[in-house]
Formats: sequence, structure tokens, C-alpha cells
Amino acid sequence: MDEVRLKKLQRYIGKRSQGQSDEQVMAHIEKEIAKYGITPEQWAKLLFPLCANAEYPFFLSLSKKANLEDMAETLISHTVRFRQNNMEKEQNQVAIVKHLLSYIPEKCKQEVIDRALGTSAWFAEYELTNYLIECGASLQMVSNGRSLLELAEHGKNQFEDDRVYNYIKDRM
Repeated sequence: MDEVRLKKLQRYIGKRSQGQSDEQVMAHIEKEIAKYGITPEQWAKLLFPLCANAEYPFFLSLSKKANLEDMAETLISHTVRFRQNNMEKEQNQVAIVKHLLSYIPEKCKQEVIDRALGTSAWFAEYELTNYLIECGASLQMVSNGRSLLELAEHGKNQFEDDRVYNYIKDRM
């Protein structure tokens, strides 16, 4: 499958109409793959819209066909960059990150979870911040010269949600 078709398929997955089931989307994906073929690396790229939308069950189904070893860190970063506004989506976001962390080599894991923590604080993502701290992310991490508390303060101001800011402040 060429890059243009892959991008169109990613858009289709991410923008599908609300009435379309996972099965209907999967049928369309399979039809496109039958016509054009797909590599395991391209399967992983199809996961980007599912990470952004925190669609864990469908993500889990598609991830079985993907080569995640080389893409897990990028997919984690992508997942954390999209603020979710309801508890179910936040929990799905945590489930996606948890699944992807299993593909991160142990020697790289601390750096990955620290970076994800900074981003989750920036976007005031409470469930994800809580999970990453439970995984051992450092409260002392710094991103672009900003402390974790400064990142969380941005999230508090930008999204009018002080849960992450208070959570981090209470642990420092």
C-alpha cells in the first residue's frame, strides 16, 4: 500500500461516522488490504487514529497484526497528546499506553514514561498521569526547562482542570 492510500485509510479509521461499528470499519480495512497489500509496519501506522481517539478494544484487535517493537514509543507519545474528556476514554487511554509499554525495552522504559508523564501533565490527563506515576515515572522530570509542576500548571490553566496539578503538588 502506498503512503497516500495509507493516509486515506488512517483518516477513514479516525473520522468514521458514529454509527459505524468496528466490524464495518474492519471490513473496509480488509477490502483495502486485499486490493493493495500492507506490511506489519503499515499495520502499526493504522493504530495512530485509534490511539488519538482512545479506542482501546479496536486498537487491541488491530494491534495483533502490527509490528509494535519499532512503533510503540511513537504510539505512546501520540496517545498522550490527545486529551480525553470522559472517564471511559481516559481509562482506554491508560489501557493503550499499558499495552504499548510492554513493547518498550526495559533500558528505555524510564525515559519513555517520564516523557509521557510530562505530556500528560501538560494536557491535564488525570488517569494517565496517575498511571505513569504508579509505573515509576519521575516527579523530578523536566521538559523544555519546565518542571512537572509547571507543566501541570499549564494544563490546569488551559483546560480548567486542576486534578493533575493538585495530584502532583501533593506528591512533591
